[in-house]
Amino acid sequence: MSTCKKEELIKNLENQLGLARREINNLRKQLKALSFIHKKECEKIKEDLKNWRCLGCKTQAVSPSLPKKPSDTNIKMRNIGIIRTQFPEKRGTPRQPTICSETVAKLSLNNDVFTNPEHTLEGLEDFSHMWILFHFHKNQTAHKKAKVAPPRLNGDRTGVFASRSPHRPNPIGLSLVKIVRIEENNVYFSGVDVVDETPVFDIKPYIPQYDSPLTAESVSVPPWIDNSTVKTLRVVFEESALIQLNNFKRDDGDIKADIEKVLREDPRSVYLRAKWTGHYYTFRMRNLQICCKFDDQSHIVTVHEVTTCDCNN
Repeated sequence: MSTCKKEELIKNLENQLGLARREINNLRKQLKALSFIHKKECEKIKEDLKNWRCLGCKTQAVSPSLPKKPSDTNIKMRNIGIIRTQFPEKRGTPRQPTICSETVAKLSLNNDVFTNPEHTLEGLEDFSHMWILFHFHKNQTAHKKAKVAPPRLNGDRTGVFASRSPHRPNPIGLSLVKIVRIEENNVYFSGVDVVDETPVFDIKPYIPQYDSPLTAESVSVPPWIDNSTVKTLRVVFEESALIQLNNFKRDDGDIKADIEKVLREDPRSVYLRAKWTGHYYTFRMRNLQICCKFDDQSHIVTVHEVTTCDCNN
């Protein structure tokens, strides 16, 4: 065998070895995440069993002479619809609508709340934007935290009600999005910051005369909103990743641009930045899995692989 062929064979073997190592790292991270979810589910089951009472016990436990406090009242809410997006899991989903402002999602109203759900949307086409109130349905923890660490604070903590954290006493989200078009019981909108199959509680038209302060001078925000210590990242694609992207060309948007928008704002939590710095980071978008690595010293994130995956699993 010639020297050139030997060198080529060695290079191919090294590439395969590097790919295998990355896959092993990805599997380790997925296993750790699944173990965490399993632990939380077990804790929830134990808590439910601990608090379980039969109907007779519940009836005896309620004293007719002592009225319930307002805080003890259970408020029942129905999902009026569901949102379909290209983000099948929390990891990698934009935190705010402005990150992927051109990405389009679909909100479909159920027909079990209204017989003709399309009738409820009449007149909404006259508005350019709308509010969506939705359920953070993939929150796993039952522990309520009074203080949280928003990513833009880079480790510092603030009160949960002074943040947009999804980990709230009541897992309700609020997004302002742009209406693209309305077809029957479906509203297509741009500015996506929710996970696929997110349940919707309500939608309301955005009216600037009511929803926006009249003057900019009357608005104030803390410094960390406009001057975060977290840097905007530069996104670099390896040549192999670009080749893979070219094989996934679709007619519903620029995949490469969407990946750049997500990574530029650093989708990692504060915990991941500190605990797994220098490790490979994977997230899913549409039917793709993106593998990348962050260099926190140079503020660069490099996309190494873009592969297909079954997002229904």
